[in-house]
Amino acid sequence: MGQDKSAMAWGPRTLLKHMAALLAPLASSVRVLGPGGVPDRHPGCGPVEGVASALEATATDHNIILALDLPFLEPAFLELLLGRAPVAPLVVCRVGGRIPLCLAIARGALPVVDDYLRSGKRSVRGLADLIETDVISEEELEAAGFSDAMFTNINTPDDYARHAPH
Repeated sequence: MGQDKSAMAWGPRTLLKHMAALLAPLASSVRVLGPGGVPDRHPGCGPVEGVASALEATATDHNIILALDLPFLEPAFLELLLGRAPVAPLVVCRVGGRIPLCLAIARGALPVVDDYLRSGKRSVRGLADLIETDVISEEELEAAGFSDAMFTNINTPDDYARHAPH
């Protein structure tokens, strides 16, 4: 992106504040991983390392972890995700063959996540293959009235120009 995504305008607030506002109704506390928030244990080691850092810092049994660049997530979907959290240690969506960084994970999964990272692996998909996972399919999303468009990433200046509310 060439700049700090968290400080970019998203409507009347920053992208970070927008994402925190999506989570606020579901959580007693919303914490940010990275500069100014929970420090990443090993910066630059990928999203699963961020998941591990978040799990190490939480006292909450069931946690939602989101990438900052998924601003189209819907509050009702996040409620569904959190509602499924007791079903398995990890709850993910499979959309277009990929697993976006939008998941519910049990704090108790940290040892498995750490073992996975020590093995040199880094993908959310690989973690989902290793740990007991409840997968929300595209068909389930559609049946519940959600569009896979809510998983649109804002990764580039072009994405931002095309999608940011003005």
